[in-house]
Amino acid sequence: MSIRIENITRAGLASLFQGCPGLQHIDLSCCRNITDAGLDSLSQGCPGLQHINLSYCNVTDAGLASLSQGCTGLQIIGLYLCDDITDVGLASLSQRCSGLQHIDLSHCRNITDAGLDSLSQGCPGLQHINLSHCRSITDAGLASLSQGCTGLQHINLSDCRNITDTGLARLSRGCSGLQHINLCDCRSITDAGLASLSQGCPGLQHIGLSCCGRVTDAGLASLSQGCPGLQQINLSCCGNVTDTGLASLSQGCPGLQRIDISYCNVTDAGLASLSQGCTGLQHINITECDLVTAAGLTSLSQGCTGLQHIDLSCCGHVTDAGLDSLSQGCPGLQNIDISGCDNVTDAGLISLSQGCPGLQHIGLSYCARVTDAGLISLSQGCPGLQHIGLSHCRNITDAGLASLSQGCPGLQNINLSHCRNITDTGLARLSRGCPGLQYIYLYDCRNITDAGLASLSQGCPGLQHINLSDCRNITDTGLARLSQGCPGLQTISISGCLHVTDAGLASLSQRCHGLCHIEISRCPAITDAGLARLSQGCRKLTSIVADHCPLITDAGIANLIQAYPKLR
Repeated sequence: MSIRIENITRAGLASLFQGCPGLQHIDLSCCRNITDAGLDSLSQGCPGLQHINLSYCNVTDAGLASLSQGCTGLQIIGLYLCDDITDVGLASLSQRCSGLQHIDLSHCRNITDAGLDSLSQGCPGLQHINLSHCRSITDAGLASLSQGCTGLQHINLSDCRNITDTGLARLSRGCSGLQHINLCDCRSITDAGLASLSQGCPGLQHIGLSCCGRVTDAGLASLSQGCPGLQQINLSCCGNVTDTGLASLSQGCPGLQRIDISYCNVTDAGLASLSQGCTGLQHINITECDLVTAAGLTSLSQGCTGLQHIDLSCCGHVTDAGLDSLSQGCPGLQNIDISGCDNVTDAGLISLSQGCPGLQHIGLSYCARVTDAGLISLSQGCPGLQHIGLSHCRNITDAGLASLSQGCPGLQNINLSHCRNITDTGLARLSRGCPGLQYIYLYDCRNITDAGLASLSQGCPGLQHINLSDCRNITDTGLARLSQGCPGLQTISISGCLHVTDAGLASLSQRCHGLCHIEISRCPAITDAGLARLSQGCRKLTSIVADHCPLITDAGIANLIQAYPKLR
C-alpha cells in the first residue's frame, strides 16, 4: 500500500497506522504537524515500511531512532530540509536499517563526515545519496562512502564547497559503478578531478559541473576519452570551456543527449562540432552565448534533427533566419526559449508555427518586436501549446490572448508581466478558452481589475499560482472572488496592491488552505491582524515576503514565526 498525505496530525497518523499494518510507502513531505511522536506511532504500527518521505517535517534524531527500531526494512528515506537531523540520526538509521538504498539529505546542514562514515559502515548497499547544500561534508566523507558503499550509483554534491579533486579521486577508486554525479557549485574541482572520474568511473552517464569555473577543455577531453557513454552534461557558467571542449565531447561521447553550455565562450563552430558527433542530441541550453548566430542554429538543425528542447535566451545574434532553420530541420521541437532575443519578430514565430506543430513551451519575454500577429500564428499552428512567456512584450493586446484562447485550449502557464495593454477583456477570453490554466503572471498589468480576477475564478478553478504585483486596481473584493473560485491556490503575490487590506488576507485564509507562499510587500493597509488571519487558515505556509509594510510590526512577525518555526 502507498499513501500520499498533505494535512495530518499525530492522532490521524496513529489511527492510520493501526488500521494499515501493511503500509509500505508513505509521503509525509511538508506535513508540519508530524513530529517524532508520529514517527514512533509509525514504527510501532507499520513494521514493513520500505519508503518514507519526511522532507520539511519537524522531526529530529529521536524520530529517526524510533523509525529505525520498528522499520528495519526501510530502503528509501527523504529528509530534505530536515534541519534538526544530525549525524546521530544517521547513526541510528545505519545501525538498524542495513538495507537502505536511497537517502536524500539535501539542505541538512548539520550532517558532517561522521554521518557519512556511519552510513558507509551500516548501509553497504546504498545506491543513491543526495548531499546537496551539505556544506560540512569534505573529502573525508567521500572517502568513507567509497570504502563502505562500493555500489553507489548516484551522488549529488552540488554546493558542497569543501569537496576537492582529492575527494573525487577517492570516490572514483571505490565506486567504479557511479553513473550520476552532480558537482555544480563545487568550486575547487579542476580538470584533475575529472581525470580521476574518467579513469575510475567509465560508466558515468550524467555529470553536473555548473559554476565549476576551474574546469577547462582539458577536463572535457578526459571525460570524453574515459566516459564514452556520457548522456548528459551541465557546463553552465564554466567560463573556460570553449569550442575545443565541445569538439572533444562530440568525438568521444556520441550518445550525448543533453548539454547545458549557457554562459560559456562557445561559438557557431562549437555547435557545428556537436551537430556532427552528437546527432542524438535532444536538449541544449545556449543562454547568453552571444557569439552564436543563425549559422550555428543551421548546423544544429541539420545534424540534430531529433532536437526537442533549445534555450536561446539572450542570444543577441539569433534572428528569424535561425528560427527558420530550426523549424525546417527539427520538426519535433517541443520547447524553445528565445527570451531577450531582440532581433526575433513575428516572422520567426510564423516559421516555428509552420514547422514545429508539436511545440508545447515557448519563451518570448523581452521580445519587443513580437505582436499579436505572432501569437495568432502560434495559436493556429501549435494547438498543443501549454506554456508561453510574454513578459515585457508590450505590443501584445487582448487580441493576442483571444487567439491563444481559441487555438490553445490546453494552455497551463502564461506570463504577461509588464504587458500593459492587457485588460480584463483579455483575461475573460483567456479564462473561457483555457480552463486548465494553473500559472498566470500579471505583474504590472495595471489595467487588470477585480473583474479580471472574477473571470479567472469562474473559468480556471485549478489555478495554483498568480502574481498580481503592482496591479493597483485590485482590491479585497477581487481576492475574495479569486479565493472562492480557486481554492487550490498555492502561491500569490499582491505586492504593491495598494488597496488590499487585512480583509483580503482573511479571504485567502478562509478558502486557500494549501497556500504556501505569499508576497505582500508595499501593501500599506495590511497589519499584524492580517498576518494572524493567514496563520489561522494557511497551515502549509512556508515563505512570506513582507517588506515595506508600515503597519506590520516586529511583534506581528514574531507571532507568525512562532506559528511557523521554519517560515522563511
